[in-house]
Amino acid sequence: MIVHRADGWHVLSEKGKNLGGPYKTQAEAKKRLAQVEFFKHRKAAGGAKSARKTGRTTRGRGK
Repeated sequence: MIVHRADGWHVLSEKGKNLGGPYKTQAEAKKRLAQVEFFKHRKAAGGAKSARKTGRTTRGRGK
């Protein structure tokens, strides 16, 4: 959620935790909220897995 305070716009979680701010404009706060939502749902959407989770090495060792 986005709220306006005396020092600017803030992005807060549903529990009230600060997720960013203060921002000068509401548009900047909306952009940050979109970033938070993207990364919150990224893993559930089947995004890229790390090499550790897939069991693959990242250094190309003969196998």
